[in-house]
Amino acid sequence: NIMGNSALEYLSPLQLGRMHRALALKSVRKYVKEMNSAVSNVTVNQNEIWDFDIQMYQNILVTNGATLNIICKVAMANNGIIKVDPGATLVLSGSLLTSWGSMWNGIILYPGSRLIVQNGATIENALLAVDSKGGAIFTIEDSKLNRNYKGILMEPYAGTHGGFLRNSTISCIDNNGNPTNLLLSPKAGVPAYSGIEVNNVGQATIGIDIAGKTNTFDNLEMGIISTNSNLTVYNNNFNRIKWVTNSQLGRAIYSVNSDVPAAEKTLIVGGSANADRKNTFTNCYMGTYVSLNQDVNIISNKFTNIEHTGAYIWVCGAPGNAVSILNNMFDDCYRSVYSTGAKGSSSLEVSNNNINSIGTTRPNSIAISISDVSLSTSGTAPTMNILNNIIKKVSLGIEVTNFTMPNIRNNTLT
Repeated sequence: NIMGNSALEYLSPLQLGRMHRALALKSVRKYVKEMNSAVSNVTVNQNEIWDFDIQMYQNILVTNGATLNIICKVAMANNGIIKVDPGATLVLSGSLLTSWGSMWNGIILYPGSRLIVQNGATIENALLAVDSKGGAIFTIEDSKLNRNYKGILMEPYAGTHGGFLRNSTISCIDNNGNPTNLLLSPKAGVPAYSGIEVNNVGQATIGIDIAGKTNTFDNLEMGIISTNSNLTVYNNNFNRIKWVTNSQLGRAIYSVNSDVPAAEKTLIVGGSANADRKNTFTNCYMGTYVSLNQDVNIISNKFTNIEHTGAYIWVCGAPGNAVSILNNMFDDCYRSVYSTGAKGSSSLEVSNNNINSIGTTRPNSIAISISDVSLSTSGTAPTMNILNNIIKKVSLGIEVTNFTMPNIRNNTLT
């Protein structure tokens, strides 16, 4: 009904409002042509609860002092963004954040803002689901990030990052739990790239050593990527982390630092304090890949059906670097432990691991291979210990080259 008989065919503000409301909330929205998000924002400047299924055509901005609690489905337009300003909070509780066309751009957390994802909430179809700037805190528990190109990015932050992930899944699977590479445009036909990226962060911890709080990373090209950061990884399952687009991918945990004179970093994967620190790596191309100027502790984890290498250490050879690979189980890995180029580091220990490879499946399997090592003296004799490992059904048990006096004792090979 056009107001009046004017040739201008006037639409009243009330009529326009009803049209906009219908396009956002009613079934007519399914006939709208796919479009990019408008540059303007829907601004939330006071506490609000959204409990209605809505299709967005603009970005969402939550401003300082406001909390937006979403307990429904919100579908974003192409390239849409939810921006959370300093001092603002976004809560997703049992909700679904998705797109209604191609991929959207995800949630941006500015320094001093907060994101809470809980009670089975899902974030999907984003190019980057959560972007945490300057240590902005996210708490993701009992929830899912699925079919996003990238899951979480922790941008540079000098302190200890307060963001955490507990009993949650970052994956690329269909509604039946099967792996899929069917991302939306502009990533159509491309697999999900990464679960979590940690970039120049003083300290980040992924997971918590509490029973029943295990995280799962499933069907990604990279699980966790850490660059120039101190990282601790507890109580996570990495499943089907394999490369599709590039053979340099397929790492469940990829940790790289800058060489000296950059500051040494520490990587901790698992631990012996309790059983809930254990990480599991299953059906992956590579378990852990560690490179350059890091203390490395890979302790009490389980690696199963690893195509390339369970624990791969490359050139962690700055003075003072120490590498410890202890109490792990490697089952059916092509190569369980490999370290090369640890020149100048203070110690390397591979002890108390249980290594078992099915010979018919991995005909050229290698248990422990260490090469091109020249450990520093640092006042005492350098130490390389390979002790008390149980090794079964491999083609090559223990191989050490270019080290004068390795301490290899009490290993069992059958």
